[in-house]
Parts: sequence; structure tokens; C-alpha cells
Amino acid sequence: MSGRDAPVLRCVHLAVPKDPSFPDEIEDACAFDEATGLVAVVDGASTGFDPVAWSRNIAAAALASADDTGPLEMESIVRRARQAWGERDAPRLPPGIRAKQTGATVGVVRVRRSGDRRELAGVFIGDVNMMICRTGRLPGVPADLALGSNYTSSPETLNTEERRSITVRHVDGVRVVPGDVVLLFTDGFGKWLVDRAGCPSVLDHILSIDARSFISLVRDEQAAHRMELDDVVMVRSVVQ
Repeated sequence: MSGRDAPVLRCVHLAVPKDPSFPDEIEDACAFDEATGLVAVVDGASTGFDPVAWSRNIAAAALASADDTGPLEMESIVRRARQAWGERDAPRLPPGIRAKQTGATVGVVRVRRSGDRRELAGVFIGDVNMMICRTGRLPGVPADLALGSNYTSSPETLNTEERRSITVRHVDGVRVVPGDVVLLFTDGFGKWLVDRAGCPSVLDHILSIDARSFISLVRDEQAAHRMELDDVVMVRSVVQ
């Protein structure tokens, strides 16, 4: 986080590894810069090679774009992530496994402030998703980012190496105001939230929950098979 200016966001990072015995092996990652209003959440694919490193690499690449003055672009994040991946010091894959890709779903949002006006932009690959909450209600979020609209069995992923084009969902010019809460989260938590979107008490709880209570909530819901057994990451950001 940066202290260059008065913060645009105040962020809280909430994370629960799917295996509590190995908390350092969580395959999801996040990064945020409160001063520039940038937040990134990444969900690494378990089937790939070293998804922990790849998801953290993408989050770092997103954070490196925080000072970019132009529009929020996934393309620059992809370039930074793949360049850093190619230059990393970790051991190379054995020749027989080198072709195996590592993938991740990605969501990056940025809130920019100009005078009294604040606008949110976002870029998304796959099923990392977002909610914007204003006193427990959704303001005008575009339909293609409606909660649950992109949950499929085979989501689009950002891979370490790619020859085909990637489908990137964009959102621009969403007006937000101080006090609005932006939730950015991985699909395991998002699918659970879809089923409870009509319950105000659940949303109110999520908007104020602390880290310890969040872990308990996720563990209880996973044990009851109401939430997928998966890593969970959410960043809760309050617009300043």
C-alpha cells in the first residue's frame, strides 16, 4: 500500500485456505493499493504447475500497474505477469512436463477520484467476481457483471503461455460514492453468495465481518457442504 496521497479506498483482505494444515499453499492471491484505488484478486488453477506462484505473480503484476495513468487494461497486466514468470528464479519444469500450463482467473478493479467524483473500472478473466454495495443494495452494476453470471465448469483462465485470444470482461464508468463497499472475491465464495443474494442479513454480515469470523463462517459452510471446499479470498474495499 502507498501513502502518497489520501487513500481512495480502505481495504481488508480476508482469506481461508482449503487445507488449514498448509496455509502457505493457498492458490489464491490478492494485492491492493489504497492510494491509487487498485485491487486485484486471483484464483490459481489447482491442475497447473505451481499455481501458488502464478497467482501471486499475476497479483504483483496488477499492483505494478497501479500508477499507470491510462485506462485500466488487462493487456499490460498480462505482459508484466508473463515476463516476470519467464524471468523467475524458480526451477524450470522438466522437459517432459514443460508444456503443462498454469492458469488462473483474475479480477482487477480501480476506483479513481477526480474532485468529488469517483468512478470504478474493472477487468476480469474468468469467474473472479465483484459486488458493489450501497447500504446493502447494488447500484447500477452492468448486467454482464451480475453476481453469478459467469460461473461455469470451465471458466476462462489467464495462462502462463497462450496463443489464443483471451476473453476479458470490461466495466467502465461505474459511479461510486464515499461509503460504498466493493467486494472482489473468488468463485468458491461467490457461488455461495449467489444463493444468499436475496438475504439482507447475510450481506450486512459480510460487510462488517472480521478475519477470524470470516474463517469460521467459511469453515462451517464448507463442513455443511453449503460452500465448495476451495481456497477463498475476498478483498472488501470501502470507497473514501
